[in-house]
Amino acid sequence: MSSTEDVRITQNGAPGGHYDTTLSSAVTRARIARAVAANEGISTHHLAALLDVMDWPMRQLYSYAQASGARVDTEGRWWPRQTNGPLFGDSFPV
Repeated sequence: MSSTEDVRITQNGAPGGHYDTTLSSAVTRARIARAVAANEGISTHHLAALLDVMDWPMRQLYSYAQASGARVDTEGRWWPRQTNGPLFGDSFPV
């Protein structure tokens, strides 16, 4: 895990971390949820990639990713992730 990921997880998910409660992120999360629910063309891959780079509380995002079929590994990383290599089951890089 990169140090950037460590910082993001620590800030958003660890005890004593901060939680982003700004309107803009709440509105964006709601838009993602609506897009997933309405099947507006956001693929699992794109949604997982978007969630992976945004600085949002991880726990609040699990349901959105799971609703789209994305999975989270044991270290809290979003899958499927972008890769140039072959995929196993269209989800996990081999």
